Amino acid sequence: MDCINLGNDYFLFKFYNSDDYDKVLKGGPWFVEKLFLAIKPWEPYFRAFGDNLTSVAVWVRFSELPIEFYYMEVLKEIGSAIGPVLQIDSYTATSSRGSYARLCIQIEFNKPLITSIRIDKMVQQVKYEGISTLC
Repeated sequence: MDCINLGNDYFLFKFYNSDDYDKVLKGGPWFVEKLFLAIKPWEPYFRAFGDNLTSVAVWVRFSELPIEFYYMEVLKEIGSAIGPVLQIDSYTATSSRGSYARLCIQIEFNKPLITSIRIDKMVQQVKYEGISTLC
């Protein structure tokens, strides 16, 4: 990969392997020591000195989600109640783990965190991984 300093604490990373790109983009949240490292895909006309970071990708867990909801389209619909779903954990996607479902979701900084959602007749708690370090 190549790294270019864009100024104003922004860096552009060019990946030559799409698997590496996906791992970095969707594997976070990332920290350098105790500092949060915000990562987002490149946008045309991006200017480092005019940008305002408004969202971040975080992993959320739905503990004890009934196994009948472990279908990709159903999980995406459930996750979209919180924000755009970027990725579904591979163990969740293959129903290999039934104790919790794990999704990577884009959340907005200026909106309150959603702590529970209603799915049909039940209320499902939402747990955010590493959020205490961000907030």
